[in-house]
Amino acid sequence: MSEDPRFAKVYSDPRFMIAPKKATKVAIDSRFQSMFKDKQFNVVGASVDKYGRKVKKEDKFAMQNYYMEEG
Repeated sequence: MSEDPRFAKVYSDPRFMIAPKKATKVAIDSRFQSMFKDKQFNVVGASVDKYGRKVKKEDKFAMQNYYMEEG
């Protein structure tokens, strides 16, 4: 924390606070629930990392990082 009084508001002003994950994710209603289970929506990443080493493929959908399931 800075001792400079000019920046004192930064530590208590809600505009500068980090938003919780629940507030940053978009809620998906029942019409679009299938996108979490359908293989067409699964974005397949690279099979190697940036150094050329093989990476295990996860069964987790990349969409779940940005959306939360409702219900």
